[in-house]
Amino acid sequence: MKNYYGAEYLSNINFLAEFKKLNNKKDLNKMKQEVWEKEINKIITDIPRPNTAEDLFEENVDKYGW
Repeated sequence: MKNYYGAEYLSNINFLAEFKKLNNKKDLNKMKQEVWEKEINKIITDIPRPNTAEDLFEENVDKYGW
């Protein structure tokens, strides 16, 4: 199952930060922020959009022959 909350990505970043001995918290927070933004953008683009008025009009034309 896909992890939409980015926890696995953040855990990877934390691991890399410790591995490289990153002592600068700002760099770590910036990397976390970038990962969260990417994940949020993925979620937003995966959300199905509601039908527009034009789509609804076409459905009515197909159903009722208007």
